[in-house]
Amino acid sequence: MKDLEGKGTDVQKQITLYCLGEIGRRTDLSSQGATLQKNVLASFESANEDVRQAASFALGNIAIGALDQYLPLILGEIKKSPKLKYLLLHSLREIIVRESTSSKGIQTLQNSQKDILPLLFESAENDEEGTRNVVSECLGKLTLITPDQLVPLLVQKLSGTAFTKATVVAALKFAVVERPTPNVEGQLTPVMGKFMTLLSDSDLNVRRNTLLTINFAAQHKPILVRGVLVENLDKIYGESKVKPELIKEVDLGPFKYKVDDGIEIRKAAFETMYTLLDTCLDKLNMTVFIGHLVSGLNDIYDIKMLCHLILIRLTSVAPVALLEGLEPLVEPLRACVGSTTKEGAVKQDVDKNEELIRSSLRAVAAIARVPNVESNAKFDEFMKTTVKAGPLGEKFILIKAESEQKGEDAMDTK
Repeated sequence: MKDLEGKGTDVQKQITLYCLGEIGRRTDLSSQGATLQKNVLASFESANEDVRQAASFALGNIAIGALDQYLPLILGEIKKSPKLKYLLLHSLREIIVRESTSSKGIQTLQNSQKDILPLLFESAENDEEGTRNVVSECLGKLTLITPDQLVPLLVQKLSGTAFTKATVVAALKFAVVERPTPNVEGQLTPVMGKFMTLLSDSDLNVRRNTLLTINFAAQHKPILVRGVLVENLDKIYGESKVKPELIKEVDLGPFKYKVDDGIEIRKAAFETMYTLLDTCLDKLNMTVFIGHLVSGLNDIYDIKMLCHLILIRLTSVAPVALLEGLEPLVEPLRACVGSTTKEGAVKQDVDKNEELIRSSLRAVAAIARVPNVESNAKFDEFMKTTVKAGPLGEKFILIKAESEQKGEDAMDTK
């Protein structure tokens, strides 16, 4: 505490705050009175971001050791200090995340929900995405504690503003955990269809958060989405397409460039499609699914790379369907393996292009191992005239050997 009061360096204050947090989590520091509170809260005003974050951690963890005193303090500060709301919400998050695993902490949080929830839902309207993300995590963890109360409340909020809807649907990610949670699943499963209606929302951020939540649920608790997936697949596929209305031209005077606001949601759509191959394959019409890869293979670098991984996965989980839908994919793959950079391109762009070609060839190598693939005349011609001929031939042989050795068909979309 003397170090915190003194004129030490920012690094010293940062370490001091983390130490106080760790001690406070294990020991009741309420005997230190107003001095400790004053000095920790003063650190929220530091010019150094690392010190501010350490203060947020410290306050939340000190509160864990003396909840009756510090939880009302934090809630009060959130109400009266809008500029510090983000940091104070992080302190509240520390309490909720850590206390949601102990019986005593759960009881305290249950008793305090009437004070906590109004603040969280008010903060869900904040125009800073970082603040809304913290609120989502807090709501999700509280849902784990009292799903019978929180799930109906979250459903009610689906009629709110775009910020609230995006925050609420994102909260489900934090209510979905890998371990069995029968009470949560029992409450969420019947209402997942209501959350998935947000795929039709007019707000781009709401749709993107909904896709991210569907992807997360499909990875960890597919039972939540399987029952309502089929009627929502067209909406998921629809978000994989380039939408001209989301592309803006920015005028910087000497030159203009285009900004595509749809990139992140397209990535989320393809990541979700990949996940569904693992956990909901029987719910997919593979002809339709594979048809949507054509646009992805003609998209930007990141999305082309995702589509290559999906193709590799398809060779394992649905090889027959892939062969049936292979012909329209050949020309986009030909364009990928023949990709070039502009003259005078910087090294980063050259390296990216090289990795795109390697990624394409890995996908081609995986497809080439599918039984009877040679019966597809167009793919066979592509292999003979483009992949195995000219400068690509040697590269393909090396990549084919690497792929067979590694058996790569995994993707981390967390």
